[in-house]
Amino acid sequence: DVGCGEGWIAAEATSRDIEYLGIDGSEALIHIARRTYSRANFLRADYRNLVNQEWHGKKNYDAIVFNFSLFEEEITPILRFSRSLLSPKGTILIQTLHPCFALTPYRDGWRREDFKTFPLPFDGEMPWYGRTLKSWAEALSEGGLNLQKISEPVHPTTGLPLSLIFVASPNND
Repeated sequence: DVGCGEGWIAAEATSRDIEYLGIDGSEALIHIARRTYSRANFLRADYRNLVNQEWHGKKNYDAIVFNFSLFEEEITPILRFSRSLLSPKGTILIQTLHPCFALTPYRDGWRREDFKTFPLPFDGEMPWYGRTLKSWAEALSEGGLNLQKISEPVHPTTGLPLSLIFVASPNND
């Protein structure tokens, strides 16, 4: 779980006896994750450090998840690195903001989230890089991945997409 934040996916994984590793660059969030989900493993590392250091962890993961965590402009290095850790039949799952609704105007570029619409006690702002569907497809390809599936979960009342989910596998050509 790359960009695991407070590690909430660990609860589901460990309840199903799935070996779990959560990675995040925030020391505070990793501390919360370790305290809350003691049956799971967590590593503090930002993407740049993760990609540039020699990986001492397990290789051949069956799945790598990016759940609302790929918000940098340059994501090819982390996608390539993640691909290198996958088993031959492994999968990368990416859930992100749906660009048709999150990008106004509809083009790649930096945005700011102020969390005012979220029920969180958080006053900060977070810059994030939004990309179009075409840009996502190009990034996956440049990362050595084949796009297998796209899902658009919709809100039960409005029928509007809540997010965009990509399922990709290693390009073993």
